[in-house]
Parts: sequence; C-alpha cells; structure tokens
Amino acid sequence: MNRDLDKIKEMLQKPPGISGKERYFNSAVLIPLVLIDGEYQFLSKTAKKTPSKSVI
Repeated sequence: MNRDLDKIKEMLQKPPGISGKERYFNSAVLIPLVLIDGEYQFLSKTAKKTPSKSVI
C-alpha cells in the first residue's frame, strides 16, 4: 500500500502536459489589471458590433 501512495505522490509532482503540444507554438496573453478602490479589475475594451452613423 505504501508503494501505491509513493507512486501517486511521484505522479503528482510532474507538471501537467498538453496533448499534441508539438503541433503548436508557445504563446502568452497579457491581461492588464487596474487597482480601483482597493480591488484589482480587468482592463478591457469592447468593440462596437456596428459602425456608428455620422449625422451631418
């Protein structure tokens, strides 16, 4: 039983992997955080779905 526990502990120490990672490239996403009233908030910008119409 102790060997099983040791085997589980050893498996949990390995970092998780990504299946098929050799087909992809490493990348990262930067998410800016802003401190507002003592809390961190995500900074994001939403694009309009339709262009605005100019009134002439």
